[in-house]
Amino acid sequence: MLLVPEAPLLLLLVCGFLWGRSPLLGALAAVVALNFGVRAAALYLAGWLLRAGRLGDADALLRVAQVMHPWSADVLALRGVLALLGGQARQAEVLLRSSAGLLPGRAAVYAAWSAALIELGDGPQAAAVARQAIAADKGCAAAYLHLAE
Repeated sequence: MLLVPEAPLLLLLVCGFLWGRSPLLGALAAVVALNFGVRAAALYLAGWLLRAGRLGDADALLRVAQVMHPWSADVLALRGVLALLGGQARQAEVLLRSSAGLLPGRAAVYAAWSAALIELGDGPQAAAVARQAIAADKGCAAAYLHLAE
């Protein structure tokens, strides 16, 4: 439900449309599906732009995606990485901690969070978070590096 918050509403609208053939319900279902599609595309493109080094463009798309779904763990994680790349370790730490809280168990998020904590000079907490990354994925090389620092 957290990943696709539109799912229950979309299911309800589609069932209502199929039952009563109401054009209004069909149109509402299409709008909800379009909202999901736009948000998913914005997240995908933002990740691609982030990897391409186009940080300003990635930030703009992430802001759009966050308006569409404020509790998206993916948006928070990508915005955290963006903040870390921009030298804003405190903001990165807050965003990455929030992302990990919403959707725990993602090694890459824990590793990035650990990097933010290292930047803030909080070695013991960074090591604890790096251990969480390793527990989630034994192959997370960045977490081993953060643990060594």
